[in-house]
Amino acid sequence: MLDVQSLSSVGVGTYRMSSSQPVHFQALKTAVEHGYNLIDTATNYCAGTAEELIGDFIQAHPQYRDQLFLISKVGYLPTRAARSAALVAFLQKQDMAIAQIADDFEYSLDPAFIAYQLEQSLAKVGRDYLDVYLLHNPERFLQSQNLNQYTDLYPAIAQAFAYLETQVAQGKIRYYGVSSNHLFDPTAAGSLDCQRLLQIAQSIQADHHFKFIQFPFNFKEREALAPHYQGQSLLELAKANGLVTIGNRPLNMDDNGLEFRLVTHEAALENWDASKASSSLEAFVAAVDEQIKVLTDQQQTAQDFEPMVLLQQHFANFQGREAVARFFQAQIVPFVGVLFEEDPDGWQRLQPLQQAVEQQAHYHALHNQTQRTQTFLGQVQQEGIPLQANSVLTACHAYIHHFKLDHVLLGLRKPAYVQALQRHLIHTS
Repeated sequence: MLDVQSLSSVGVGTYRMSSSQPVHFQALKTAVEHGYNLIDTATNYCAGTAEELIGDFIQAHPQYRDQLFLISKVGYLPTRAARSAALVAFLQKQDMAIAQIADDFEYSLDPAFIAYQLEQSLAKVGRDYLDVYLLHNPERFLQSQNLNQYTDLYPAIAQAFAYLETQVAQGKIRYYGVSSNHLFDPTAAGSLDCQRLLQIAQSIQADHHFKFIQFPFNFKEREALAPHYQGQSLLELAKANGLVTIGNRPLNMDDNGLEFRLVTHEAALENWDASKASSSLEAFVAAVDEQIKVLTDQQQTAQDFEPMVLLQQHFANFQGREAVARFFQAQIVPFVGVLFEEDPDGWQRLQPLQQAVEQQAHYHALHNQTQRTQTFLGQVQQEGIPLQANSVLTACHAYIHHFKLDHVLLGLRKPAYVQALQRHLIHTS
């Protein structure tokens, strides 16, 4: 077993990793081989297949079985369609407190549910213990439509903590804690009070094992630094009480309701020719325009249809690859499908042009994202935060050494992501 002091300060977050993706297995393997020993997952990540990915890795490489520090989380019930027959049977037999958040969206802190999910997690990861088990966003309880939210929340947490202490005694977990998006200001609506969580743990037993808290932290979301706890920040409160802090969402920042991802793409853009991008757009619009004129007897052009107008307006202005993909799937693909539904040969001729224009829109998005990140990093540097070899390292180094988080989680979903950082892996030591 690893002690807390020996953990890599940068850990692998498996929020978007699955056992169904071989590249994720290779990424996890590469990360572990290069020194990452903190692995964070949850029962609901990728419908449970994130935990299975860890189990597959441990089965294939048993030498790492006790050399990984595994964190998982509990609270969310799977959607009804995703529930196994065993879970359905279990729920039918139990009289549990389950919060109905919305249609087919349920949440529970009931010890019986935690016990069931813990056994499932252990089976999936292929170990007889977890290093840490976190209550996953307990503030969801406050959104319940069927339970007395504020009256029941902290008693439910107390019951959960008491049960988790029994699992520490049995050796099934070593520590427990809370992962929450709303720990920063206990007076804010929908938030948790970390001081009260500590008091609950202390009331159960003096030598409690409530040890870890996890929350969002990045350059734009620094609420953990605000002095909302009688003049102390969440980070200061945690350190004063021996809690280990883990920051998630280090790169995906909430920028006034829009996502800003702190990454650059110099390698991908090295051979990009912006003039080819303009040519690809012109060729695609011309081909679509020709088809529209044929169908409308020269009465309309591409400029009369919103998808084409939007494409030309936004082609060079997308801020991320995901935005490009969403736009083409929602606007261009259906529109082109209607235009060419009776002309399969024309559709076949159009496909290379459509693929080219989408690819060039992707390049524009990478260029825009890189420029925006570089500008932002210049502002960060003015705060006295030193820049590192790349934007990801700058963020991790700042969060750990400047802002004093204990650990940061990265979504290292490809071996290349790991290799880009391998010579600069940040350790607490």
